[in-house]
Amino acid sequence: MKNLLTKKAVLLICVAGTILFLAALFSREIGLCPPYSRGDCSDTFDQVAQIFLPILLPLIFSLITYKMREEVFEHWIKFAIWGIPVLIVLTYLILGGASNGGLGIGSSYGSSFDALLFILLYGTFCSISIYRIISKYRKLKHSDK
Repeated sequence: MKNLLTKKAVLLICVAGTILFLAALFSREIGLCPPYSRGDCSDTFDQVAQIFLPILLPLIFSLITYKMREEVFEHWIKFAIWGIPVLIVLTYLILGGASNGGLGIGSSYGSSFDALLFILLYGTFCSISIYRIISKYRKLKHSDK
């Protein structure tokens, strides 16, 4: 597992996840589903896109920490290891309402409530990530003096 937690490996995994997200999101446009299909094909790819949606944030933060010292990346990845699976599960629960065959609360309260949940969920992940990166960077910068 340690070999998968290097800067390069995390960046490659995030890039691959982003490509899968975009392929699932634009499945009709790239020919994975018939252009005007409604049903199993597009529903399946919509669910795949929902699962890979949270991979966009780790891509950004892995790019930010890529040129920083290894200690900063390791400090952030310790949070991301459990934060990303939580994001994936909660995203699926929020978007996978009963009408989509999911387990979630997607259609119970409406899209404005879903948007609020996403802002809180992803905002919390971003805030904690930024805090962890900046705090470790400053700590290492002051210890070098």
